[in-house]
Amino acid sequence: MSSLGVFIMRLAFAQTAPEARSENSDKTGVLDLFLVQSRDSKGYQANFTLVGTRLKTNIKDISTSITVVPRQLLDDTNV
Repeated sequence: MSSLGVFIMRLAFAQTAPEARSENSDKTGVLDLFLVQSRDSKGYQANFTLVGTRLKTNIKDISTSITVVPRQLLDDTNV
């Protein structure tokens, strides 16, 4: 594809500039209160696996190097 073709394609998918703000956009809003709670969490750390022995085994007891990707991480990142 020629450089002219690439340039034309970029123009076809170009974004438009946002509209200018009106006088009313300076007003502030009030949000509802919300509560943030924390709990002890180890994040996405997995402690057990079925790799190697097909039995529930502690990861530190496996002699092979493995990479664990917990189900919760996959769900949270929509993978």
